[in-house]
Amino acid sequence: MAERDSGYILKLTDVFGNKRRDLDQFSGIRWAQRLDGMGVANVSFAPGDFPQKLFTLDDRLEIWRKVRGRVPRLVFVGFLRGYAESGDGYSYAQDYEDELTFVYAGGQGQAAARTFTNASDAERIAASVINRREGFVTNTNTTDTTTLQDDARDELREYRYRDAITRVVEDGAGGKFYGQDYSLGDVVTIKTGTPDEVTVTVVSMLDLLMRRVVAYAAESSESAKSGPADDVIKEYVDENLLNATDTDRNLPAELGFKIDASTSSGPVVKHSSVYGNLLNVCQRVAEKAPLAASNPAVVRFGIVMEKDAGGRLIPVFKTSIGQWGQDKSSSIIFGNGPLSRVVEVSNVGDTGRGIVTRLKTQ
Repeated sequence: MAERDSGYILKLTDVFGNKRRDLDQFSGIRWAQRLDGMGVANVSFAPGDFPQKLFTLDDRLEIWRKVRGRVPRLVFVGFLRGYAESGDGYSYAQDYEDELTFVYAGGQGQAAARTFTNASDAERIAASVINRREGFVTNTNTTDTTTLQDDARDELREYRYRDAITRVVEDGAGGKFYGQDYSLGDVVTIKTGTPDEVTVTVVSMLDLLMRRVVAYAAESSESAKSGPADDVIKEYVDENLLNATDTDRNLPAELGFKIDASTSSGPVVKHSSVYGNLLNVCQRVAEKAPLAASNPAVVRFGIVMEKDAGGRLIPVFKTSIGQWGQDKSSSIIFGNGPLSRVVEVSNVGDTGRGIVTRLKTQ
């Protein structure tokens, strides 16, 4: 019997999907799903296999499953949103998963100004070309624009990326910690951290929806909608990612993001949202579909990756009525009835019979 060679191929690309390099070695992969429905992959490496210089915010990681005699299958693709190093008495992490770079602020009354502040604050790092990540804060006690701008800046600071480092202090007899064993003004020697492992966090392509709010006034055609649920979902996505009134909100054409044509197949629903997170809004619309008074049906949505003429993977937003299809990959996280699984892969290495991995699924 032929020996079965199973493993994974990891490809690092830029934000638009143009290949940078293959990553031949990894020590583990763990897939999970957050409470908000976002799929996440945490991939671990030896430090030399993924040095920090390789980490660029919003670069993409493609994870392909290979089985001898078969064409490799894409199982996950997403944006780099976190980097961490760990070692003996040492840890360092950059976490961008909950980051905001733009915040709208709403004041007292429907006619109050809606304002935003952007990533130009000195405290902010430079945003990537698609890293416009919107949020919303409201203050019903004021109509003052300056106050609203201050509120927006406060929200930005609350949701800025996290950059954390810990090191053990050497004292000749073991580690000591600041605030516990020594305090400000003490002379200390910091133990230089040398990482034993690097872990990068990759979030699903649905993170594109997490980056926007429905930034339109109440009762406008862009915020209040009625129609087939699948069409309504696609309209919200189109008007906040591709054809927004404020064109600064549109994804760059180079990304290749597309929306499948509407089919009007779902039950008719009504939904209204003002400055709600786009992914959450689409989920709420999908949840209403099975409860429709007539013609109830399950409506699902997701982002699948398709190859363009040059072989580059581009994200395509799709909806489905009932069953999604045969593709159960982690790169597709449904809007309702989401996949629920955790997969762990341990890279055993080359045993002489090919690269072997151990796969655990719950």
